[in-house]
Amino acid sequence: MIWNRASIQMSRANVEIEPGTSSVRAMERREHLMRRAVSACRVIAVVFTAAAATACTPLSQIVPGAGTVEAGKADATAETLARARAARANGELETAVRLYRAAMPAGAAEPALRVELGETLTDAGDFDQAYEAIDQALRDPRGEAQEAGYVALGRLFFKLRRPTESAAYFEKALAENPRNLRAMIGRGVALDLTGRFEQAQEVYLQALEVSPGDLRAQNNLALSYAVAGNFARAVEILHPMATAPTATPRLRQNLALIYGLMGNGELAASISRRDLDEATIQGNLRFYELLRRLPNPAEAVAGMGT
Repeated sequence: MIWNRASIQMSRANVEIEPGTSSVRAMERREHLMRRAVSACRVIAVVFTAAAATACTPLSQIVPGAGTVEAGKADATAETLARARAARANGELETAVRLYRAAMPAGAAEPALRVELGETLTDAGDFDQAYEAIDQALRDPRGEAQEAGYVALGRLFFKLRRPTESAAYFEKALAENPRNLRAMIGRGVALDLTGRFEQAQEVYLQALEVSPGDLRAQNNLALSYAVAGNFARAVEILHPMATAPTATPRLRQNLALIYGLMGNGELAASISRRDLDEATIQGNLRFYELLRRLPNPAEAVAGMGT
């Protein structure tokens, strides 16, 4: 655009008071001319600003709607991922797996997203595919999912009933972050499963130092004491939690389990009636008697508190 200097500049004569003109008329004329000049400058300033902003990007590089398309793809991916997480939380694991895969670009998924997929596959019982997804995340050169990946493998090997390997992976996660609560509790459960009750109890107590009052840590600590034969300590920990107004059925049934391991079927049945029918209760009482005869009841009990 070519600017006409005459349109935006005034000569000295235009703003000077003409001889013989009254001072009032002269001032009015000067104000009128000044307003015209200011108005013209504002218009030109706006044009200049717009031209400068547009000039930053060559026309050859402008793709109509490109930003809108990319934003639309990102929104769609975020929505699919949100649906995958909601499906997993609701236990709809097949749907969650399908949605996770739909949200993952081929060969370019974020490591953390691969770990989420792996954990979902673990919950679904597809252990081979779960291991592959988690292993890919751990081998990613960005190294962004080491801690979460080791926790996921710890869970996977626990599900496979391979507690030694499970504990080893949880220990790797703790090497990345000593305050990872999931890794601490997972390691404790794996130690219980191998009969190392005292070590497991130390781990749960450490977890409670990191997160005082954590229900998972307290629940597993109580069960660990129970399978180790320290029933008094187990009841001391779990009874207040299981009888509180906010107690979950799981807490109550774990307390019933402890009473069953103690051989007190009457108390076990009394607690169970809050949640179960009579036929189920009688079946559980027979199960508790069977556990009492096992050399290591932890093999059946470990993990009930997680």
